[in-house]
Amino acid sequence: MFHYLTKDIKEPFMRPELVNRLTAMLNFNLQQLCGPKCKNLKVKTPENYGWEPRRLLKQLIDIYLHLDCEEFAAAIAADEVIFWSTKHFLFFLSTLLMFLYKNVAII
Repeated sequence: MFHYLTKDIKEPFMRPELVNRLTAMLNFNLQQLCGPKCKNLKVKTPENYGWEPRRLLKQLIDIYLHLDCEEFAAAIAADEVIFWSTKHFLFFLSTLLMFLYKNVAII
């Protein structure tokens, strides 16, 4: 639903009282899906639970792209929790670029 909401409307999400929390939530979810502990996200019968991590990752990256603006970029840069190492930041950046150009499959 958030994917749908951000497609055409981004201004409400860029309000000062919301943008940093939103960015932290998105970054946390990205870290869970792509970070060092992503292998722990296993489900025995994923079809029973609608567990589609590739689809979820694509939607998450789409949300980043939908919210593309100065305020959002500043909030991403201000979230130091996810970028605790250069390696993770570079992975995050390359993931965004791959989806932006849509030439490379993520997973």
